[in-house]
Amino acid sequence: MASAIEQVRVTAEDIDEDVVPRLNATLEQARVALASVDHLVAADSPIYADLRRTLREISAAARSIRAIADYLERHPEALIKGKGGAR
Repeated sequence: MASAIEQVRVTAEDIDEDVVPRLNATLEQARVALASVDHLVAADSPIYADLRRTLREISAAARSIRAIADYLERHPEALIKGKGGAR
């Protein structure tokens, strides 16, 4: 029985010696990565501003496409004659 208890103690020490430092290193890397992500998506970051501007441009382009599609639905001949020929 004492041998099994000793083996458990040795195994626990091995875990402490091997796993804890690696776990600490992994947690530190995760902390650094999350800090970087937090910096990138902060409301005052250049990437966030670029993303908002890009989304506004995509919305404007979608509105333009809808307007063209609506116009062509009402005036399909404009594809052949042009906008002036549809009047």
